[in-house]
Amino acid sequence: MVILIIYQYFDTVNSYYQLFIRTVGDIMDITLKRILDILEKKGVKEQAICEMLEMSTSTLYNWKKGKSKSYISHLDKIAGFLDVNKEFLLGETDNPIPTTWAEKNGIPMGKRIMIPVYGAVRAGEGGMVQQELLGYQEANNAKLNRNFFLLVKGDSMSPYLLDGDFVLIDTDECVENGDIAVVIINGEEGVVKKVYRNGDTYRLISLNASYPDRVVTSTESTPVYINGKVVQMYRNIP
Repeated sequence: MVILIIYQYFDTVNSYYQLFIRTVGDIMDITLKRILDILEKKGVKEQAICEMLEMSTSTLYNWKKGKSKSYISHLDKIAGFLDVNKEFLLGETDNPIPTTWAEKNGIPMGKRIMIPVYGAVRAGEGGMVQQELLGYQEANNAKLNRNFFLLVKGDSMSPYLLDGDFVLIDTDECVENGDIAVVIINGEEGVVKKVYRNGDTYRLISLNASYPDRVVTSTESTPVYINGKVVQMYRNIP
C-alpha cells in the first residue's frame, strides 16, 4: 500500500513536470515564430538580429532547429529592436504595440530600421567605444551598426542644438573641417562640436559664444577619436 502511494505521488509529480516542460516549450516556440514573423513583415534580414546581439549566424540556425532557446535571455533587447513589447513575443498578449522610450521623448517614427539611442558615448579599453544605451528607435534610411541617436547635454551648441535634443550620428560618414561631429578625447564622454583638424591637432568649436574653443592634439597618451558625423537633429517640443 505504501509503495503504491509513493508510486502515485511520483507519477503525479512527473506529470506536472512534463506539463511544465511542454508549456515552456510552447511559449518559446511562439516567441521565435513571432520574432521571425516580425522580421519578415518589416523586411529586415534575419542576420540583423545576429548583428544586434553580436552573435554568430550559427546561433540563429540552432534557434530555428530547436537546438537552443537562448533567445529567451535576450528578449528585452529583441523586443526593443523589433519595436514590440516583450509580452507579445512571449505570447501573453496579441497587442504588439509598446510605449517606447523614443515615443515618450518625441523622436519621430521612421520606416526603415531600428537603431540604438544612447545617452552618452565613451572610449573604452583597446579603442572600443562604450555606450550608455537608452533604447531603440526606427529611422529612415539608416544603416545597421553605422547609425545611432545621441542625447545632447548642455547648451554649448545652442541655438542649433539644445540640451535634451537628439542627434543622428553616422559613423561611416567622412568628417570634414566645419562639420559637427562626436569627438571623444582621452576616454572622456563624447562631446558634440564643430570640428577643424590639422594633422593630429583638433580645434573643437562650440556654437554658443560663451564657451571658448578647445584645441587638443592626439597623442598616444591622449588619443582623440571622432566617433561620427551629425547628420540629423530631432527636438523634443514640450
